[in-house]
Amino acid sequence: NEVLVKTFSSSAQTIFATVFIGIMSVLVSGTVSAKDSINNSDTTHIYRTNSNNTTQTFNPKLSLQDVLAATLATQGRVDLLNLHQENDNERSLVWLDSSPILSLLYMHNQTEDADKEAQLSVSLPIKSKLQREIDALSTKNRERMNTLAQQQQELYYSGLIRTLIWDYQETDILVNAAQRKAMVLTELLAQYTQMAELKALPQYALFLLQKEVNDSQIGHLEYTRKLAFTLKQYQQLTGLKSLPENTLEGFTTHNVELSTAQHPAIQALDLEWQTLSQAQQEQSQSAQAWSVQLAAKRVEGVNFLDNQIGVGVDIPITIGHELSTSQRNELSQAKLNYSVTRNQLLTKILADSQTQISEYDFLLKKQHLLDKNRETLEKLELSITTMLASNTQNQVVHIRNLIELFSAQTAITLNQLAINRQIAAINQAQGHSL
Repeated sequence: NEVLVKTFSSSAQTIFATVFIGIMSVLVSGTVSAKDSINNSDTTHIYRTNSNNTTQTFNPKLSLQDVLAATLATQGRVDLLNLHQENDNERSLVWLDSSPILSLLYMHNQTEDADKEAQLSVSLPIKSKLQREIDALSTKNRERMNTLAQQQQELYYSGLIRTLIWDYQETDILVNAAQRKAMVLTELLAQYTQMAELKALPQYALFLLQKEVNDSQIGHLEYTRKLAFTLKQYQQLTGLKSLPENTLEGFTTHNVELSTAQHPAIQALDLEWQTLSQAQQEQSQSAQAWSVQLAAKRVEGVNFLDNQIGVGVDIPITIGHELSTSQRNELSQAKLNYSVTRNQLLTKILADSQTQISEYDFLLKKQHLLDKNRETLEKLELSITTMLASNTQNQVVHIRNLIELFSAQTAITLNQLAINRQIAAINQAQGHSL
């Protein structure tokens, strides 16, 4: 019996020593990566070095601006106007309000030796000075409208790109964390199985560990699937096979009101009102066209021939209001709707920006507290590993503590990633494209 006891004790000590060495080897490799990711402002860069498809997925030469340009080329850039063609067509109508009118008149008396009369006239509707000014502004507005449409398109695709890129990086962290957790628990499970066979460990601890191994493997499988799906969405959107290596964006939290006023949606609304106001001006009396008539007349008699030429001008005279009562009411209602819509949109954009900035400040404060736990987690990791590798009671508690430790370490990295992602969210809310 003494020999059996000594043999059992020696075998248990050997197994526990193996457990300690195995767990430490896996944890140390993961700890180095976690430390680097915490100390580095570009958190995701460290985790990319752990991925098997780093060279295929991330391209250090690719920038966010390159991704946006590729997306626009793949999806098609909006072009509301063919400005060159329109300008060519309008050159001949700079002074004319509409097409000229040609009139022909021939008069002949049925009696013998009567006079014959023929008349040719051209009526030219000439634009007024106000109409020419409105036309010039309309041309600029069309160009501006096209530019704003492209800016809104760029902002829309920038939002999609930002979401996919940061979703991919977040999932990449979770994939590596789940993989590391599965490696440690699988190593621990192999050793605990031997311990359970020697009756050195309760079966309950072994069952719990087996469940956690399965859960971590399922999590790794789900995250890997999501990672592949996100990458596929990104590739379909951009037409690119790889993501940019550097995804950090610059931003400022100052002059939020000014940035909000320059939002493409606000500028598009302002331009819409300006266009509507100009359309109302075109209906005013001062914008009515002048009519210039050029006439040529020929009269033939028995003993004479008379050729005449002449010119006439019709000038509209403004009396009373420029616009009718219904037109003024329509314009007032439109201005009221514009003011209300603009204030609502401005308030919404400003509130969204301030919410994103507030979330950014919260994440910074949270990261400061998480950084204070870094050394504590390192000491706790060593303590838990020692307890797991020793022949002590409450192994189930130690296993759960180890799992909580994994979650705490991953939370530090995810929060740092969330800080960088929040910068992109602030830029998106303020209307800044990539």
